[in-house]
Order: sequence, then C-alpha cells, then structure tokens
Amino acid sequence: GEVRGALGFATMEEGAHHGGLPELGPTGGGADLISALPEDLLLQVLARLRCARAAARTSLLSRRWSRLWTRLTGFTFRDLALHSLKSALDSLVHAPGVFLLDIHSEVPPPVPRRELLYYLQYAAGVSSLLRAAAGLSPVELRLKVSLGPLARLTPDLLLCYPPKVDLPCFHRATSIDLSGLELELDLSLLADPPASCYMFPALEVLSLSRCCVDVADLLLHCPRLRVLRATDCSLGDAIRSASLQELVLEVKTGSVDIEVPTLKQLTLSLDTRRELRLLWWRRFCGYATIPR
Repeated sequence: GEVRGALGFATMEEGAHHGGLPELGPTGGGADLISALPEDLLLQVLARLRCARAAARTSLLSRRWSRLWTRLTGFTFRDLALHSLKSALDSLVHAPGVFLLDIHSEVPPPVPRRELLYYLQYAAGVSSLLRAAAGLSPVELRLKVSLGPLARLTPDLLLCYPPKVDLPCFHRATSIDLSGLELELDLSLLADPPASCYMFPALEVLSLSRCCVDVADLLLHCPRLRVLRATDCSLGDAIRSASLQELVLEVKTGSVDIEVPTLKQLTLSLDTRRELRLLWWRRFCGYATIPR
C-alpha cells in the first residue's frame, strides 16, 4: 500500500542528534539484510529517520538505496533557508504523488540599513519556493515563515513597498496553510473563471496568517472550499462564497461584506471603524448590520 511517511529536513547539528546512519550488516561483512527488505518497508525506515542528512546519505549505501528517499509521499522541512528549501524541492521533482509538504523556515536578521533590499529578496525567495511547491502538486501544503527581527519592520515596509508574490495553482491541494509571510499574495486571476480554469479546484480548507490578499477574487477559484480561517490579514472588502460552511476571522478591516449562504459556523474578532454587514443562510434568510 501507499506509505505516507514524514521526512524531516533538519540542520546538520540536528542530524547528529539522531546518531547518523545505522550500521548495515556485521562489522566484518556479511549479508545486508536491511537492503533485502521490500521497498515499502525501506520507505518506512526512511520516513522514521526524520533527518535529511541521514536520509540523503542512504543513497551512498548501494544502488538499492540510491535516491530512495525521494519516493516518500510526505516531506517535513525545518529550519532551512529559503534558497536551500527551493533546492530541496527541486530535487523532488520526480517524486510520485506527494501528499504532504510541511515547511517551516526561519529568516535570519537583516543587515542594518538594508532592510528594504533584504525584504524584497525575501519576497523573491518566497515566490520561488511557492512555484517549486506547486510543481510537486501536494495534497496538503503547510508553509510557515518566522521572520524574527524583520517582523518588526514589515508592517511599515508592507504599507510603503508591498511586494507582490505570485500564488500559483495547486490543483490537487485539499488543504493549504500559509502563515507569517508578511507579503501580498498576487493571484493574477480571471475575473469570472470557467470551471476548467479554477486554480484551487479541490481546496477544502484554507488558513491564512499575516498576509494580504483579495479574498473575493481568491474564492472565485475555490469552488469546494468549506473552511476559511484568517488571522491578522488584509482580505479586501468582501467575502462571498457559495460553498463555505465555517468562517473564522481575526482581522483589522475598514469594512467588509460577508455573503455566505451555506455558512454554519461564524467566528469573528474584528477591529473595524466602519459598518459590518452580514448575509447568511440559504435563500437570504438573515441580514444584520453592525454599526461602528
């Protein structure tokens, strides 16, 4: 059957913590009993290493192990720089049926007085990483960025110089979680897309944190979206969907129209200076205006 292991990409220090590779066979030689195991069991061995250094080194053991780790269906990346993450994803271009991409990157502190250039380079790195991730067409995508000291500067930089990062198509994704990007997601979408042009046709759960996006345009491309969660985001002035069942908003907004006929659960934590209008239930059974 299919193996859905999680392979962790860690630093070399973290890899050392795992004790490196196990010895295969007796010290003085003998049969390599581990390599003789069926491939699905070998994949389970690699999945449990949870260390890129150890997993990649298994390719040196024999032809049987050569790039075997790239056939896993779940990959967890931790504490790698954006350019290293991009290279790691590129090495998986032939990986069959990637189920999970779980990525957490920590951005090092910027050089003083070069914060803007550093921020623009960071945006370009995120854009390249998203394109590489889209090329693997995962079913579940989690991308979290920890900006560290740069996070204190991004609100002002985002206001004055909002770099746009292309959000590519994820045709197989049923769940996407983008957290801490501090960027504007540019969709470059058709205003009224036909079904054949949906960018996220299978997406059911979308979680966004600390980013800007025109969610009205985004939802046009999510015909199956059931859950939308947004925290510290700028979403535009309208949320309209014919499929949403759960909506969780913790955002600052000037005004927002929410029109979701199929909504079953609504959680709001808003900082707004203007009115909020809600339309809910099928066939327009409810309407409320919450004034300033």
